[in-house]
Amino acid sequence: MINGNSPPANAITQHKLFYIIASLFFLISAFYAVYYYKERCLYIDSAFQLFKIITYEGFNFEAFRFGVVFSQIPTIIAIKVGVPLKSVLIIFSLSFWFVNYLVFLFCYHILKERTVSFIIPASLLIGISHGYFYTVTELYQAIVFIVLFYAWVNTRFNEKKSNKQQLINLLIAFIIFLQCFFCHPSSIFPILFIIGYHVLYIKGNWKNGIFILIPLILIVTIIKLKLTESTSYEGNLFVNFMKIPVLISEHHIPYPLKFILHHIWGIYLIPLVLFIVLITHYIYKRKYRLFGFFVIAFFIFFGILLLTFYKGGDDIEMEKTFAPLLLFILIPIAKEVVFYNQNYKIAKGIIYWVIVFAGFIFIHKAGNLYQKRVVYLGTLLDRSKSQQCDKFIIRRNELNEIIRIPWALSVETLLYSALETPYNMKSIYSTSVENEFSNIDLNDPNLFLMTSFWLKWDYPLNKKYFKLKTCPYSWLQTGFQDIKKQEK
Repeated sequence: MINGNSPPANAITQHKLFYIIASLFFLISAFYAVYYYKERCLYIDSAFQLFKIITYEGFNFEAFRFGVVFSQIPTIIAIKVGVPLKSVLIIFSLSFWFVNYLVFLFCYHILKERTVSFIIPASLLIGISHGYFYTVTELYQAIVFIVLFYAWVNTRFNEKKSNKQQLINLLIAFIIFLQCFFCHPSSIFPILFIIGYHVLYIKGNWKNGIFILIPLILIVTIIKLKLTESTSYEGNLFVNFMKIPVLISEHHIPYPLKFILHHIWGIYLIPLVLFIVLITHYIYKRKYRLFGFFVIAFFIFFGILLLTFYKGGDDIEMEKTFAPLLLFILIPIAKEVVFYNQNYKIAKGIIYWVIVFAGFIFIHKAGNLYQKRVVYLGTLLDRSKSQQCDKFIIRRNELNEIIRIPWALSVETLLYSALETPYNMKSIYSTSVENEFSNIDLNDPNLFLMTSFWLKWDYPLNKKYFKLKTCPYSWLQTGFQDIKKQEK
């Protein structure tokens, strides 16, 4: 068996092969992050959060998710230095890649956990297409740190240590957990899975005290539940979680299940094959304890996701929802199948490259949609040039379906116009509510409309990047209903 701590000499070839493929993955990812920088930065949450980071010239933490701090540092430094806006967007797009790559290098070279050369690239590709353009989502950032937690546990809790070293190992493991948890609270499920899996895989591992982490993790989770307001975004999800018994009794067919079945021959085909391979491996090797633990843990978390997000959402939201579940498959299959021995290493390498290649194909196909979306933002702004104003409101039923989710259109168009026409910036706010502006003076020249849940932005715009003229808002009348008919 290939151990994460000290692989035998005859395993180096396979390790190097997978390391090369992983390095190619990060190289292509860097290229994609630059090539699709507009598509990744000018879309809903990414545009919203980037706008706030530029305006504040500092950190922005949504829902107290402080774990994303590392991915914001490069962008904040760039803004402080005063680099051009295009460079800020490219750095912002690359910053997430940069953090992922640093974690990969640390796990592989410092912790000597070789399995990450498969787990990290696979977890950032499998089951993802639209999700690649959901740049700032905290869950994708949490996934890499969850793999870091696995690498730490797998390399530091294999044998009995002195009490002092054991305490240090536990403390660092708990800190990594907090980093994951404060990226996204869903991290608790794969973290608990990793602990349980490691205890079962390394027999007698209770002696290393890793189980002590379980009550600490549960305490942190309970505190989080108590402090979260029920009306907040996370609070609504927690309310849905508490409604699970009711949903089960009502025999609802959750939308996420329909989503997976709809994409089973697409982005979820590889996860399905890996799931079958892992199940077959457990049965063939008669590893019934691990088999039972895996099946129970996987379907419990799967059921929780189905019922917590039963109302569904856009494709980009659904892909994100199931991303942590895939770690339940990737970690055991990397440890027990891919890196267990040197048999068929060339075949494994070829299959791995096919997985990487397929992942980028799915991303590229989705990228065509988001490229069209960016072009449409430009079309909107072009059609506003005929009106003597720089701030507009447009009704959502006049927007093309390519916009998909329009709540951040105001900052998306501001960022786009700042990129393309920095001396003629414009912002277009979309609305679907007739009386949304009943308490707003649209003639206020300093007014900036943000989003439906944060209508009036009271913080001064960053004049280094946003030179929006002071003028009243006007309704954008451009005959888009006729344009939509032509496009159809």
